[in-house]
Amino acid sequence: MNSPIDCVLELARVDDRIRAIFLDGSRTDPAVAADAWQDFDIALIVSDLSGYLQDPDWSRVFGEPIMVQEPYKSAFGWGDAADDAHRYAWLMIFADGQRVDLQMMDIEHGVADFHNDALRQVLLDKDGLLPTKHLSTGAAFWHTPPTENGYLACCNEFWWCLNNVAKANARGQYPMAVSHLESPVRDMLYQMLGWYVGELHAWHVSIGKQGKFLANLLPTEDYALLLSTYPHADRDDIWKAIHGITTLFRNAARQVAVSQGFGYPSHWDEGMSAWLTAVEQGQVPGEMELDNH
Repeated sequence: MNSPIDCVLELARVDDRIRAIFLDGSRTDPAVAADAWQDFDIALIVSDLSGYLQDPDWSRVFGEPIMVQEPYKSAFGWGDAADDAHRYAWLMIFADGQRVDLQMMDIEHGVADFHNDALRQVLLDKDGLLPTKHLSTGAAFWHTPPTENGYLACCNEFWWCLNNVAKANARGQYPMAVSHLESPVRDMLYQMLGWYVGELHAWHVSIGKQGKFLANLLPTEDYALLLSTYPHADRDDIWKAIHGITTLFRNAARQVAVSQGFGYPSHWDEGMSAWLTAVEQGQVPGEMELDNH
């Protein structure tokens, strides 16, 4: 398969409906290391969208895909709220491993969409619709320091939601325990780690979706601990993950508190840690003797 960029530029040369093309996604972010698995996120600004919808085989200019998803396809119930008079998309995977996410928009919506994200690279502009000196940057995704209320909300949600993980594990409901550990507990961990690594790297980084960049951002020992928090659906392994995730969260949250001048809510930590220990040891929670904080 030829480069998708070459294919779409050649198409635009002979198809007058295509007025501008831009690239977005990780291929436009100078902070992301290139690799063979990166998608081609391509947006076409066109004068008339209807013809492409009436003849979807036009996308075969890229080759024959092995799998296609159309996120605005109303027949599947996904695109009921979409206005396909203004935009449509084809997400395609090809046999050679390349993935092309192709979005097509009319001129008004395409120009507006270009300005909605800093990660944009102009590939073609027949009419001067797009900025000529646009600098693609991922700065909009960099972590910023938390407010104190936002920080406390993250701590509260993390410690509170661990009760659902522990109860499900104690009941032998392992799918539920793992599911609750992933969301919302891990969601809060990643929020805290975003602030933690943001501080470590002068607020010029993002951990990426599902923490995909953390291997390069966390200290080695922290990353090893993070990996230990992904359990099998097994009682002891889930408890091991709980111990790891609480240790990692606690350490990161304390560092964030120090750097931002906040108070770490140790009473939530101590109370829930004692409760978790009691549940793990098979004690009835109501029989626990907790210090008053």
